[in-house]
Amino acid sequence: MNRPLYIFCVFVVVFMANNLFGDAICLKNGATIEGRITAEDKDSITIWVTYGTITIKRSEIDHIIAEEYKPPKPPMVISPTASAKTGETIGSFLDSKTTKPGHKEINKLLLGLFEPPKDTEPQGLFDDLVDKTKKETDYLLLLLEELNNLPMASAIKQDANKVLKWVIEALGRHGVHNALNVFLQILKTADEPLKIAVLKSLPQIKIDLSLLSAVLHQVRSQLVKEKTSAVKTGYINYLHLSNDKESLLLFIDCLDEGDASVRKASANALVGISQKLPADELRNLDLLERLRTKALLSRHKETRQEIMNVLGQLKDPQAVDTLMDFLLDENTEVRSEAAAALANIVDKRTTQFLIERLHLEQDLWTRMQIIGALQKISDPVIIPVMIELLLDDEEKIRQCVARALRSITPCAFGEDYEKWKEWSDKEAERQKK
Repeated sequence: MNRPLYIFCVFVVVFMANNLFGDAICLKNGATIEGRITAEDKDSITIWVTYGTITIKRSEIDHIIAEEYKPPKPPMVISPTASAKTGETIGSFLDSKTTKPGHKEINKLLLGLFEPPKDTEPQGLFDDLVDKTKKETDYLLLLLEELNNLPMASAIKQDANKVLKWVIEALGRHGVHNALNVFLQILKTADEPLKIAVLKSLPQIKIDLSLLSAVLHQVRSQLVKEKTSAVKTGYINYLHLSNDKESLLLFIDCLDEGDASVRKASANALVGISQKLPADELRNLDLLERLRTKALLSRHKETRQEIMNVLGQLKDPQAVDTLMDFLLDENTEVRSEAAAALANIVDKRTTQFLIERLHLEQDLWTRMQIIGALQKISDPVIIPVMIELLLDDEEKIRQCVARALRSITPCAFGEDYEKWKEWSDKEAERQKK
């Protein structure tokens, strides 16, 4: 056999193997026969195999795999230079949407924000855009729809999203209610900059009460799913600005986040919303107990710190026991925050406990916070304790004590232990008389 004929035969065999052996008959005895089914009736099936055809009774067959082989289509590859081939750019796309001479000026500003000229502040360009579009919000809405609806496969999609961010923020600045539906669609996407732009713009739109509940529900749902810290912070800030009390328990969960900005936003939202609620409603939510439980279960010192901060800002006397417990925390920063929180609440029930902790505490900053808490309580029983601390080895403690004594007594002896001691003894004698 000559070489060309041999190559042709090999090709035929390979082609037949790929295209003729696409069926399989699985028998009840576990065997499988592969080939191409050529005939069948109610009693049997005939299958062509490499050595001929065989007929198999249906009673012997477990199941049949009959599928014509179709090679998979190669994935469509979109060239990054597709825009060059089609001639479309973000500039030409924007210009194709213009219907008035003024629209081209708006497009120019948008492209300037897309690629700011050297030594040009984006904020200045954005202010110009807002000014130019005061009476052209319909054009901004058109661009919002068109840019958002560009398919992901579009060669200009990435550039379009950069422009879309500024369109969103301009619509937010104008408080355009008709942008709401598209804004909510964008929150369901994976584009972080666009979602942040929407969350920045949403508070500027006056939403009808009939729609607000649905909007808040979607934002709460998205908050639970969100993985990106910046977007999660945006959700929390929006719910905070909306005074959404339904989110309070979500905020407590977010105090365990690894990102500091998320924890801080959650703490601020908890305090901000809670302070506007009636005391009875707040207690019905069992917020203090939930915060205590979260602090007790959390292994993260940052979470416990943030909870101490929240309890201090809420200034609820019922939080005193929790704060005293955490003044015994293993972490110095948590203990310090607990002492600062007790200073905010100012409850005389804590006086003796704070005095005891002051003698036992080793951390300098925590000791200073305890002195601050005792200063705010201003109980006369602390004066002798404070005077003795003027002999402390730490200069900062002596300075802190001098300020406290000046605040709770009519005297100003600075750090002079002898003068304070003399005054204190005279006061004690006077009171005995």
